[in-house]
Amino acid sequence: MTKENTNPDTSSSLPTRGIVSLQRFATEELGDLNDHIERAEWPVELLFKHWSRLLGELAPEAAAFRRLDKTDARHLLGLLAFLASSAERHYQAKGFPKGAGVNALSYMDVMLSDLSGSAWHIPKDSFSTYWLWNRGPGLRARFTGDSQEFIFADAVIATHDIQAAVASDLRPLCRNQISLSAPEAAASLNRAAQATGELCRIYQALRPPRFTPQFFTERMRTYLVSYPVRNVTYEAVNAADLPAQVSVDYLLGFPADDYYMKFVHRRMQQMVPEDQAVVNRDVATPPLSQAVAEGLALSLRQFCSLDTADVVRLLAYASPEFRQSALAAGQLYREQQRLTGIHFSLIKQFLINYMKQIPAAVKSTLPVAPDAGTGGTGHEATRSIMEMRMKHPAAVRLVQATNVLTEEK
Repeated sequence: MTKENTNPDTSSSLPTRGIVSLQRFATEELGDLNDHIERAEWPVELLFKHWSRLLGELAPEAAAFRRLDKTDARHLLGLLAFLASSAERHYQAKGFPKGAGVNALSYMDVMLSDLSGSAWHIPKDSFSTYWLWNRGPGLRARFTGDSQEFIFADAVIATHDIQAAVASDLRPLCRNQISLSAPEAAASLNRAAQATGELCRIYQALRPPRFTPQFFTERMRTYLVSYPVRNVTYEAVNAADLPAQVSVDYLLGFPADDYYMKFVHRRMQQMVPEDQAVVNRDVATPPLSQAVAEGLALSLRQFCSLDTADVVRLLAYASPEFRQSALAAGQLYREQQRLTGIHFSLIKQFLINYMKQIPAAVKSTLPVAPDAGTGGTGHEATRSIMEMRMKHPAAVRLVQATNVLTEEK
């Protein structure tokens, strides 16, 4: 079975002079340099001067880029993309058109394009290059010199890792490889619910003064820009593109129509082939809600038409093993709904409400506007996705029945 890309590569097996210098610059110097450029203390041309030096070291190795294995190509592409997006951020903040920053870095577009084929990845940064593959101790590249950047990065990485683990627990149940009446079913669902609860706590910790709207909105996300590479425009880095989140949504059965799928198709463009394969299979997998309904000798449509009292009665007559699994499933749905609620509350605090405080003169210089996600999706669309999870009839019935039965114990 195709495995999801949950074990990122964070270092290159090619310790060449150019790659070592590039990694040192991206991890130790770039953040401080960008800080000074943002404050207009240093000119953006200083970034180009550093690139000229690095290019001189990388040029003798560039002919081999197309022959790099996937691991090395992804590592190198990610490092280069930190410089490319930094240049784009500074140029777009000055009102230059998209692509001007990359074009000002000599041969950057050629290198990104050459590496793209070997890496099986778009010739630009993504959630993988910025977060998932950028987690090695002491090897983490960064756009800013502020520790808040890593606080947010750790939350994104935790989202991916925890949701990937939840998806792994769900797949055998959804694919009838493990019956909901089996003892291990309840254990898997309880584990998934507890892990989701931990992710809720991680989200709740993204609060001032530890993590501030000013840093998130006016600094960090301004580096998550869209721009063209060799005349093809690619979307900005977006934490919402995580494949594990899409998998969990479909395995739980939250998407009820094609509305969500249009977002999935866009997110697929940012995913590497192995992640696309996993998501495609999960989209086609019957959801957990269907397994619960069928365990009660109902279709999913019939289950969704019941009221809470009916579900409580059916679970009361079910076998103890199945009832324990159904209650654990209800707890998982409840925690996933709580998670999406916390997520949208953060969007309200850090973007919707905060952008009202930003002076118009400052807002006009932000390369990434706060009135939409970095992928361009409006906040109302994000609210609709939250409501999709909160209001799905099967999830609502099961959560309500679980609350009733849990209170009766």
